[in-house]
Amino acid sequence: MKDILITILLTIVTLSVTFGQTNDKRSTYNAKVVEEIKQMDRQWLVESYAPNDMSAFDRIVADDFMITHSRGRVLNKAQKRADIVSNHSPLSPSSSAPSPDSAFKIEDSSVQVRVYKGAAISTGYIIEKDLSQSKNDRVYFTNTYLKRKGRWQVVASQLTRVPQLK
Repeated sequence: MKDILITILLTIVTLSVTFGQTNDKRSTYNAKVVEEIKQMDRQWLVESYAPNDMSAFDRIVADDFMITHSRGRVLNKAQKRADIVSNHSPLSPSSSAPSPDSAFKIEDSSVQVRVYKGAAISTGYIIEKDLSQSKNDRVYFTNTYLKRKGRWQVVASQLTRVPQLK
């Protein structure tokens, strides 16, 4: 009887340690994914607007991507890429800086990423500075990422403009 109790206790202790290590590995993995997704958000939502280099956009945005803009316009990947190139071109072909009329910045403290096995959802605010009208708008984003063939790609995005009170 004593041997049975000792065996049961040892089994419980072993299982507790095993499950604890599994949770630690998952937490470490999730923290890495969160940082990776935040970096990817910055690359395709902000840095792509300097259209001399669309390589980050092409790598991060999935071929079956769809985005719904804050004013209801729905675009696929090719349409969004063309929109960035035509509407946010730099001052000169040799410049890699975005147009001075507008600038985008992610409000880092607002970004939240939730990881679900092969999917991740990021939400946060982009600050859009429109220097020609001397105003700032906040644009709330929700991005859906899927892990495909070992890498994360954004497959859907929703933008909601939140006008600032003056």
